[in-house]
Amino acid sequence: SWRALVSSVDRSAVVDGESLLKYVFNAQDGSEELFDLRADPKETINLATKPAHSRSVARLRAALVKQYQREGRGEGWVQMGKLVWPRRRQATGQNYPSQSRTRR
Repeated sequence: SWRALVSSVDRSAVVDGESLLKYVFNAQDGSEELFDLRADPKETINLATKPAHSRSVARLRAALVKQYQREGRGEGWVQMGKLVWPRRRQATGQNYPSQSRTRR
C-alpha cells in the first residue's frame, strides 16, 4: 500500500506502507532522500545515495511520478516519465493544483 504525502511546500514524499521506506523529492534542487522508517523513525540517515537502495529509490520515484501525473502537475514536474525540478517558480502545495497559489 502506498501513501503520498506532502511534507512542505517544496518537498513531496511517498511512503511504501509495507517496507516503511519513505522517498522524498526536494523540488528546490531536485535532490532525493530515502529513509527506513522502521530502523530510523527520526529520519536521520539518508539512504538514497547508497547503491544497495537504488532499486527502492527508483521504485518510489516512479510512484511519485504517477502521483504527480494524477495531480496534473504537467511538464514542469514530470517530463518523459521522469521527475524534474522546476527551473522557474511554480505553484506548489499540499492541495496542488486545485488549491495552491503561485509563490512570488
